Amino acid sequence: CIGIMRGAARAALLDAMTDISDILSPIHRELGEVDAMISARLQSELEIVVDLGNHIIGGGKRLRPAMAVLSALACGYRGRDHIKLAVVVELIHTATLLHDDVIDHATKRRGKWAASRIWGNHASVLTGDFLYSRAFQILCEIDHRELTAVMSQTTNITAEGEVQQMINIGRDGVNEEECLQIAEKKTARLFEAACRMAAMLANAGAELQDDLALLGLNFGVAFQLMDDLLDYATGTGKPQAQDLAGGIPTLPFVHAMQNCSDADRKKLGEMLGSEKIREVRALLEAAGSFEYVRAKSRTYAAAAGAKLQRLPPSPYKELLKDLLRFVTERGH
Repeated sequence: CIGIMRGAARAALLDAMTDISDILSPIHRELGEVDAMISARLQSELEIVVDLGNHIIGGGKRLRPAMAVLSALACGYRGRDHIKLAVVVELIHTATLLHDDVIDHATKRRGKWAASRIWGNHASVLTGDFLYSRAFQILCEIDHRELTAVMSQTTNITAEGEVQQMINIGRDGVNEEECLQIAEKKTARLFEAACRMAAMLANAGAELQDDLALLGLNFGVAFQLMDDLLDYATGTGKPQAQDLAGGIPTLPFVHAMQNCSDADRKKLGEMLGSEKIREVRALLEAAGSFEYVRAKSRTYAAAAGAKLQRLPPSPYKELLKDLLRFVTERGH
């Protein structure tokens, strides 16, 4: 079991792993309970809600619930509410995906047709609202007022990040700071909340709660930067150039715009909102943007790893380290 391995043997096994489920196998029982609870809590009198919810829920990496579970266990939690907390985080994440796919006119999600393409925009948005409200119902069952306050603030900030990204659509003058702000708000803040709330659930001290929160925040930015990079990659199994076609200037594009010739900058600006992935990829490669973004992601992952020091030794702490390594090396 990789959860209890050490040193070179652990590193070698992790290098051989290409699927996140392999890394998370030591907590497969807990994640199985998360999936079972999600399925049970998706029940509704309306068949379309159940069908659409099951369609979008399946196939994800489960990174957010995994971070919640691992953070709670690494802090010594021995109750059962960490499963509910993980379900809450995943339902809120899934709700944002439903809304995002409508806004972005997405055709595919997690290797399947986007829900909006099957059931339509109205059903997708309203089912996203259903998942949001169901998540807060479950959160109230934990009976921890401070958790509700954290998640309420998080969903508000996440929505703000989505609006900020929408405002930037088609803009070729976006800078790096704006890209990082959006990555933090729309992605990293939910990771931050998952880790902080898990530490709160375990009654960890204030310093450890802050450390876990920063672990999640930096992990989330590292994850999003790699997602932005993979949008331009080949052989990932993901639909390519969704951000480019949608006119969203993410960090690889922005870095190239700021580090290329005037002629290439003009070309890039004209191709934002197009599907000219090969031409854009060539210009990004020439500007060193892929290497820059990967290095930036590793910097955030290292900052996250530095926040593990206060945690006591445990297999769960080691698994958190593995996730930090995986997030910058993943190919999908």
